[in-house]
Amino acid sequence: MLVGLAPYRLAVLGRHSTTVPTWSEDRRRGLPLWAYELLRENIGVVHQHGEVKRSRIARLARNRDSSVVAGIIQTGINGFSADLVNTITGVVSHNRTTEEAEFIPFFFLIVSPPGLDFGLLLLQKFGALGVKDFFVEPIVASFTSENPGKRLRVTRQVPSDLAVRLLQNSIIKKVKLIKYQNVGDLVDSLGRGFRENTSSIEYVLTSKTADGFPRTNRFLDALTMRRNPVALFALEGFEHDAVKIEIEVNGRKRIINLARPDIVSPVVDVTDDVTRGRDGHPTWRSLLTCFSDYAVDAYRDEGHELDIDINMVQDESARRLLRGELAVPRA
Repeated sequence: MLVGLAPYRLAVLGRHSTTVPTWSEDRRRGLPLWAYELLRENIGVVHQHGEVKRSRIARLARNRDSSVVAGIIQTGINGFSADLVNTITGVVSHNRTTEEAEFIPFFFLIVSPPGLDFGLLLLQKFGALGVKDFFVEPIVASFTSENPGKRLRVTRQVPSDLAVRLLQNSIIKKVKLIKYQNVGDLVDSLGRGFRENTSSIEYVLTSKTADGFPRTNRFLDALTMRRNPVALFALEGFEHDAVKIEIEVNGRKRIINLARPDIVSPVVDVTDDVTRGRDGHPTWRSLLTCFSDYAVDAYRDEGHELDIDINMVQDESARRLLRGELAVPRA
């Protein structure tokens, strides 16, 4: 299952929608510390989103100066019963009731160093599943309520020239030629096993070398609309409608549609950068390391060299709280 990293930019807006520092001048109060205290009050509390969606903060931690906050938010749905079956023995191990929800864990990281006017929120994706709606909307609403005259703006971290910057610093691993229309004849020629309602067919060119395809100016010209992307390649008997490239940046895979660089997905595939535990989910430490490394790179891209401290001085778990093993200290 793909493990993704979805980056968002955090900014605090004052009156007239002007950006203000995320920390006070004395550095005693800041956006990540506010978020930590808000989330800390909700560890283990199940929140309702609509009729059947549920979430809770299952783990929360911060570093010494509270510029980094990390945690786990679990989400799921209830309202229906189901049998949980052991797929090896075929035995029903549990009968899930309508009041129970299968909670899936998602990692999050908030980074906002003092002295800068923006922060980063990094959310884990698990396959196609994510937690933006569960996590962002309640925080934004709480911030507005608790900070009169200010509001928290959360936007996708997608610079306008992201595709060009990615291409300039990447290895081109694959080129995909895509045909969207009139694929019926081609499908028929492939024989059985293909349906007539196929909407697209890809012809994939894969590099056999570790250095990938030559990063020629033709690709950059296509991204900046100085050249028609479709005209970059010509294959006899295959008239394609679009060209996508799979690139590798710092060991991470990204897909770019040469004709639509404006819609490049900000989600980063970090599947190979994390370690999975016995439960099948990435381990806390590997996620913390992977996400903080991304944050360092993201700040560097904007001209800020940071040494992010990921040594957590406070780490609390909902499971331990419910068992009475850990008392939540009050500020």
